[in-house]
Amino acid sequence: MQFLRTAAVVILIPALLTIACRSQENTQPGETNIESMPDEEQAVLEFKMVVHRNVYEKTDFGEPPQIAIWLQRRGTDHIRTVWVARRAGRRLWKGKFECPTALPYWESRHQHERSDWRARGLLRRLVDAISGATPTGGVFTASVSIPKGSRWDAYIEVNASADFNADFPYWHEDGSPDHDVNGQPSLVYRGRVVALPDSNDALRLIGRTDQWIPVDYLIEDLTGITSAKDLITDITVVCVRFGT
Repeated sequence: MQFLRTAAVVILIPALLTIACRSQENTQPGETNIESMPDEEQAVLEFKMVVHRNVYEKTDFGEPPQIAIWLQRRGTDHIRTVWVARRAGRRLWKGKFECPTALPYWESRHQHERSDWRARGLLRRLVDAISGATPTGGVFTASVSIPKGSRWDAYIEVNASADFNADFPYWHEDGSPDHDVNGQPSLVYRGRVVALPDSNDALRLIGRTDQWIPVDYLIEDLTGITSAKDLITDITVVCVRFGT
C-alpha cells in the first residue's frame, strides 16, 4: 500500500508541474492572450492595399513583391505579425538559403516575437505568424483580432527582387555584384490605429532599408527610389468590427 501511495505521488507531481507550465506559457508578461478573450472584448483590424502587377512585372524577375504586415503596441516592444508572404516568412528562397535584404526591417522586429517562442507551446509557435501566397495583383486584405481600446502602430514592408535602376544597380561601385539580387531596397509604411469603432488611418511611406546589407533601421532619404513606390498603393488600416 505504501508503494502505491509513493507511486501516485511520483506520477502526480510531474502532472501538476506540466499543468503549471502550460498555464504560464499561455500568456507572457505584457501580452494579452487573444485566443482566450470573449468576442465582446475583441476588435478586428483590417489592412487593405492595392498591389500593382504592371509595376512588379517590369523588374528583371517579374515576380510579385514580398510583403510583411505587423503591429507594434504603442509604448511597448510588443510586436504582432499580421501577415507575411510565405517565401519570406518561411525562408523558402529559390536556389538560396535566405535573402536577408528582402524584408530586413520586419525581420528585426519579428525577433521580439521569436524571443518569446521558447516559452510557448508548439501550436502557438505555428499560428503566431500567418503566412500566405504573395498577392499577384489587385486589392489585398488581411485582418487581425486585438483587445478593444488598445492602441497600435501599424506597419507594412514591401520589396520586389531584381528591382534595379540607376541609383540601385546590380554592380556596386567596387565592382562586386548585388548578391541578393535586391535592387531598390524594401520600403516601410506606417500608420496609427486604435481598436475603437471606425478608427482608421492611411499608412504613409516613412523610409527604406539598404540595398546591400540587412539593417534594423530605416533610411529616411528616398533619393533614387522610383518604381518601388508604386508596388503597393491605397494602404489603409481600419477597425472593421468591435465586439459582438
